Amino acid sequence: MNNRPGFKLGVTCCFCGGALEIDQAGHAVRCPHCASALKVCREGMAKYYLADDLVRREVKFLIERHLKKIKQPLVSRWSKITKLYIPFWRVTGTVFTIIDNPPSASFNFMTTADENAAGGEQPRAEVKIIEREITCSGDPQTNWGIASLGVRAQVLTLTPVNREFLETAHLIRSTMDQDAAADRFEETAISSAVNTAPPGSQIDLTTIGVESSLIYFPLWIAEFTNQSGRQVAKFDPLAKRVLSI
Repeated sequence: MNNRPGFKLGVTCCFCGGALEIDQAGHAVRCPHCASALKVCREGMAKYYLADDLVRREVKFLIERHLKKIKQPLVSRWSKITKLYIPFWRVTGTVFTIIDNPPSASFNFMTTADENAAGGEQPRAEVKIIEREITCSGDPQTNWGIASLGVRAQVLTLTPVNREFLETAHLIRSTMDQDAAADRFEETAISSAVNTAPPGSQIDLTTIGVESSLIYFPLWIAEFTNQSGRQVAKFDPLAKRVLSI
């Protein structure tokens, strides 16, 4: 992936076990705890998750505080509280676009002396090279109510998925595969080019260096009973707020 500010991974030193934070595109790092020089190796498709440090009693407290705030009956009995991990895709790449503008379009580029002598600006191809990024749900059929996933993945530390996480976490399966996510990236790039080009333009678009990451976002689901009956709450542990009840 492109080495962009704010894309950080949380890992541990294989010599001393100390916590490290590296750029997502980094290839080497020096441990600040034991001074070991480490090479960063990646295998297969990149998979990460956003970690939260909440425990069940904190989730219960924050949900009850929310119920009190919205003047709803407090919990009389808790049934089940589960932390799920919701998949979403982050796709990055370079979009190379050639726009053949129609003769009637107005242009901002400078013309040559010959063109000026011929009577003004002549239609010319416009070339754009843009670094683009999109995020999309890996489970598009379900509305989990989580917003700004892409922004959060830029400012929060991502943790690489390991075997322990796969064996212990409750993961929602991604129904969108990597190829479909890449197709969504290209569709978004084409739509953006069409919307910004002058009407009637011919557009030739190529995507280069497209890379996809599957990222899991934590979401607590709490089932409880109060005077209104059985309730199910969705709780965002990173924002520490109730999404819905």
